Amino acid sequence: MKESNQMIENRIKRALQASVPQILPKLLEDIESREEVKAMNHVENRQGQGPLTEKRTNIFQRPLRVLAPVAAALILILGAWMAYANLRVQSVIAFDVNPSIELSVNQKEKVLRAQAGNEEALAVMGDMKLKGVDLDVAVNALIGSMVRQGYLSEMNNSILITVDSKDAQGGVRLQERLSREINQLLDGFSVQGAIVSQTSKADDQLKELARTYGISTGKAALLERLTSLDPSLLYEDLAALPINDINLLIAGRKAHLEGVLVTGHASSKGYIGQDEAKAIAFRDAGVTEDQVSRLEVELDYEDGRMVYEVEFYLGQVEYDYDIDAKTGRIVKFEIKDKGGSTPPAQGDYIGGKQAEDIALGHAGFSRGQVTKLESEFKDKKGKVYYEVEFKQGSFDYEYEIDAISGKILKIEIEEIKTGSPGPTGSEPTTKGGQQISSRQAEDLALAHAGLTRSQVTKLETEFKDKKGKVYYEVEFEDAAYEYEYEIDAFSGKILDVEVEARKAGNQSQPTTGSGSADSTYIGRQQAENLALAHAGFSRSQVTRLETEFKDKKGKVYYEVEFKQGGYEYEYEIDAISGRILEIEKELD
Repeated sequence: MKESNQMIENRIKRALQASVPQILPKLLEDIESREEVKAMNHVENRQGQGPLTEKRTNIFQRPLRVLAPVAAALILILGAWMAYANLRVQSVIAFDVNPSIELSVNQKEKVLRAQAGNEEALAVMGDMKLKGVDLDVAVNALIGSMVRQGYLSEMNNSILITVDSKDAQGGVRLQERLSREINQLLDGFSVQGAIVSQTSKADDQLKELARTYGISTGKAALLERLTSLDPSLLYEDLAALPINDINLLIAGRKAHLEGVLVTGHASSKGYIGQDEAKAIAFRDAGVTEDQVSRLEVELDYEDGRMVYEVEFYLGQVEYDYDIDAKTGRIVKFEIKDKGGSTPPAQGDYIGGKQAEDIALGHAGFSRGQVTKLESEFKDKKGKVYYEVEFKQGSFDYEYEIDAISGKILKIEIEEIKTGSPGPTGSEPTTKGGQQISSRQAEDLALAHAGLTRSQVTKLETEFKDKKGKVYYEVEFEDAAYEYEYEIDAFSGKILDVEVEARKAGNQSQPTTGSGSADSTYIGRQQAENLALAHAGFSRSQVTRLETEFKDKKGKVYYEVEFKQGGYEYEYEIDAISGRILEIEKELD
C-alpha cells in the first residue's frame, strides 16, 4: 500500500519525538533561567553595586538569546533529515532459487522490510526478525536457511540476485559485491554455487508479468531478457522452471544477456547428462559414435520437460532425438534422408547460365539491362531447380527454372518500393484522382501476361486495403500456369506478380489418365509394409494405421501413420522407389 504524505509526516514526527525528546522545552527553560539572572543583576546594579557586572553580562547574554532558537531549529531539522534518511528505501534486493525473498534496505544497508514471495520463502524465513539488521547479516541468515532446508545444494546450486537501486552505479556495485559474498557463503557450506545476478527496474510491465505468472519481478526481468534473445523459448514455459534449470538453458544456448553476471556452473546432477543421452540415442539408432558426423547435444526445454536434443548424421541421413533429461526416455525421434543438394553431373542439368538465359528471355531483358544477377542450384525434397534473381528498374525478379527440362516453375516480380498508399476502408474510393475499376485491373494483368480473357480460367479479382496500401489482387490460370497480380488501385501500376507452374492435384491414390493405378508407384499396402517392417511391428500390433498419397512440388510419397506402445509413428515412403524419406516417433 502506498503511503500518503500525511502518513510519512506522522512517521517523521514520531521519529523526531523518539530521537530528540524534550530538547526544545529544555532550551526554553535554560533561556528563562538566564533571563532571571539578568533581572537580578539589574536590580543589584540599581542598588549601587556597580554597573560593570550588568554590562559584562549583557555582552555575553545577547548572542545567546539569538542563537538558542536557531540551534533548536537546526537540531530539529537535522533530526528530521536523519530520521527520513533512515526510513527511506534506497535499494530492493530480490533472491530467487525457488524460494523468492525481497529485502528493502536504506542507504546504510539496514533492512527496512523482508518480504516472502511464496510458500517456500516463508519456510526459509521462519521466525527471523530481519528488520533493522545489517544487509550482510540478513543475507547470511537467509542463505544458511536455504542450504539447511535443501533449496540450495550440489543438485540445485543456482541463485538469482536482482538489485533495484535508486543509485544506478551503486546498484551495480551492490550486485557484484553480493554475488561474491554469496559465492563465498556457499563455499563455506561446501556447495559450488552458480550465481546469476542483475540490476533491474521494477516497471509496470515487469510487475504485470510477475502478477500474471506468480513470480518475482527479478525473475520476470531475467525471463524477459532471455526470451527477447531467443524467441523460440516461451515465457509461460520458463516461468514454471526453477532458477537452476533457467541457468542451464542460458549456459546451453551460450546466451549473453546484457546486464546479467553469471559466475560458476549450474548443476546438472539431477539429470542423466549429455554422455548418457548420446548413448541412448546411439543404441536406438544402432550406431556407434565413430560412425556418425555433425554430432550435437544440447539441453533444452520442450513440451513441459527438460530434454537433451541429440542430433547427428549417418551418411546423408539426419537423426534427431529428444530425450527426457530426468528419465532418459525417448520422447521424440526423427529421421530425414537429406539426399544431396549438389548436381551429381553437370550433363544431367541445364546449368546456371542456361537457367539465367531462360529467365531473362522471359522477362525481355538482356544481361546488360539488369543488375545483381544471381543463380543458385537447389534441391528441395526431390525438386531440383535453379533459383534466378535479378533487379531491373524498380522491380525485383525471382524465377524458379526446372534444372532438367528448363521449364519455368515460378515467377515473382515485386516492386522494390511500393506505390503510394491509398485510402482506408473496406471499399475503394477516389483519392486525388479516379479509382480504376476491377475490370481495368484485370485488363492490365492480362496484358502483362500476354493473354486474353478467352485464354484463361478462374479469373478472380478482389479489392484489398492493407495498412494504407490499396490494390486489386487478380488471379487466373491458363493451361500451364497460375497467375497472381497486385495492381495499384489508383495508378494501375503492377506492384507484384507471381506465376507458378500448375500441378496435377493431390489425390488419395495416384492414377493414370485412364483412371487405373499407375504401376510406377509402389502402392499404399507396400508403403505400409515397409513402414511396419522398419518399426518392427505387424499390422495386428498397431492401431490407427492410416496411409495417404501426397504430391508436394513434384515429390511423390506415401505418408504412413500408426500408434503403438504409447508412441505415435509417422513415415514418409517414396512412392516410386520405396525408400524411407523421413521418420517421426513421438510420445502420444
